[in-house]
Amino acid sequence: MTNLLDQLFAIARFRLGILTLFDLIDLVMVALVYYALLSFIRRSKAAPLLRGILILLLFLITITLLLPLPTLDWLISGLLIALLIAVPITLQTELRRWLEGLGRNRIFSRSRQRLASQLMPPLRKVIEQCAEHKIGALIVLEGRDSLDEVIKTGVQVGGELSAELLNTIFFDKTPLHDGAVILRDERIVAASCVLPLTQQTLQSYRRLGTRHRAAVGLSEVCDALVIVVSEETGHLSIAKGGNLQGRQAVEQLQEHLANFYAETAEKKATRERRQGRELVGKIGRSLLYASFAFLFAILTWGATVERTNPTAEEVLSTIPLRVNGFNENTTMMNQPPSTVAVTIRTTQALLDTLNADSFQAVAAVNSADIGLVRLPVNVTTSVEDVEILSVQPSEIDVDIVPIITRTLPVDVRISGQETLSAIYELTTAPIVSSNEIVVRGPQPLVDAVRVVRTEVSVANATQAIRRTTELTALGEGDSIISGVKLEPNQVQVTISVQRRQDVREVAINALTTGTPPEGYWLSAIQIDPVSATLNGDPELLDTLASYIDTLPIDISAAYGAVETTVPLDVPTDIQVLDETGAPLQQVKVRLQVSARQGDLLLTRPIELLNSEGVTVTVSAESVDLLLSGDLPTLREIEANPELVQVNINVAALAVGRSDNITPVIILPEGINFQLVNSFIAVTKELR
Repeated sequence: MTNLLDQLFAIARFRLGILTLFDLIDLVMVALVYYALLSFIRRSKAAPLLRGILILLLFLITITLLLPLPTLDWLISGLLIALLIAVPITLQTELRRWLEGLGRNRIFSRSRQRLASQLMPPLRKVIEQCAEHKIGALIVLEGRDSLDEVIKTGVQVGGELSAELLNTIFFDKTPLHDGAVILRDERIVAASCVLPLTQQTLQSYRRLGTRHRAAVGLSEVCDALVIVVSEETGHLSIAKGGNLQGRQAVEQLQEHLANFYAETAEKKATRERRQGRELVGKIGRSLLYASFAFLFAILTWGATVERTNPTAEEVLSTIPLRVNGFNENTTMMNQPPSTVAVTIRTTQALLDTLNADSFQAVAAVNSADIGLVRLPVNVTTSVEDVEILSVQPSEIDVDIVPIITRTLPVDVRISGQETLSAIYELTTAPIVSSNEIVVRGPQPLVDAVRVVRTEVSVANATQAIRRTTELTALGEGDSIISGVKLEPNQVQVTISVQRRQDVREVAINALTTGTPPEGYWLSAIQIDPVSATLNGDPELLDTLASYIDTLPIDISAAYGAVETTVPLDVPTDIQVLDETGAPLQQVKVRLQVSARQGDLLLTRPIELLNSEGVTVTVSAESVDLLLSGDLPTLREIEANPELVQVNINVAALAVGRSDNITPVIILPEGINFQLVNSFIAVTKELR
């Protein structure tokens, strides 16, 4: 519960912090409405009912603010609308009196004081006529106290005050002559009204009737002025404040009217003087009402704005972080987080427009700081109506180190020498365009640099190499040191590559002796390696041909694939080297002795299979075959024709039908055939 109240307080503080001029005007106007409502409740006879309604409204508003219950919120919204409609209808009398009291304030006082002179002529005329004809009359002039309850007991009139209308009402032949006439300002509100009777004993020269007792009774409960004309004597009496003044002259009525309205102003002045004496108490009550009104206004305003544009809290986790403040001779060794997460509070409408670019996260370094320093992360925004609640991380650790320089020579590493032909060699050391390299960067990294190296490949080189290569700073174990700057960062390396005078590159030729068996021939020769390097006296090398031979290989009994190792036939003073420069004394030779191809025309009889119990008629008893393949195999078939068989399976034939059948040919492996007569007509019959 405490956390919820803290959150509501934080939201209220945020909302008040982003108030605009129109929001402030709106809030003040709502507070004034609540202040007037509280004042109305305090003075109203229906104060308990209104206080109950107000408490109910506050409870409902609080429920909608505290609890996220959408269905209940919807129900409460409908109930609030119903209350707004029902309250004015239920309290229409109280509201009317309050509005009338408002209309009778100071700004209308002067017009009320004129009523005495406006009412006197018609009242004088009516009173004189009633007194002359002894017609009873009871006229009530309403003061500040409302007479609505009394008006309800009579008949509504609502006409302008005139002597003729009053004479008509008090004429004893009309149904309205009994009861009182109620005057509100210069209008006749109602007639034939029943007034409460006094319980006191009225002192007079004679016994007074019901009309006089009613006049005094009404004056006891309100501030009205009651005019009575006796039906028996025609005398004029005035009742005010529970007192009855009898046997008044008509001329005195003017004074009574003036005193009545002047008394109203005097009461007001007296009240103001009393309020002046009770100024401290009044100010205290006013401040209390104003405080409650302002509190209610804030609750109402907050509930409204939270529904239309609710307050939202969001975490933005991709705010770029900048660390600045370094001078030219310092830098940071560690890498702080590149982004920070920011928790913000804003309105829902504004939240949809925000992104990471709306905020700036900065950690500032003091230019004199060296070593491990903890820096606060400050996040700002140029967007109004956004409150930054927290930053994660709120602090970062930065290792600040000085920037230094060192000068180191270039170490040239030559690669690919194993693929360099044996007839070429490197004659001089590599030449570097700049051998003084300045290493600049953070002190720990610069101190860790062991060597500045570049690499040049001489693989398969046949002439001098000149290349521009990149430099790399290396530490222990040839680990690459990043984060330092090399000046210059590349150099030109020249490497001299020349042909050797005592070597010569020649091809290798494989010699063979003998002839392959009959029907076979030497179809392919492969040598590994195909070339070699001769090392020896240059004059002797010049006398040699462009190739060297192997010792002879006998192929008289070879057939198929033959692989053998054969020594090289070179002078004893010459050394043979392979492509890596190692001595080469013999080579691998792969021979392929293949059979020659040929053709053979052969006639073979047809053999019938599974012919028991049936009579088979064949259109031909033999077939002619054209065979092709290896000559040795064909010569073997020619010597032994039984190696080739021609078969027809009779069991697979239908009885009584003649079919063209292709016989099945069985041949030695590697021999292909072609039938001269492709189909044989065969007829199968039962015996």
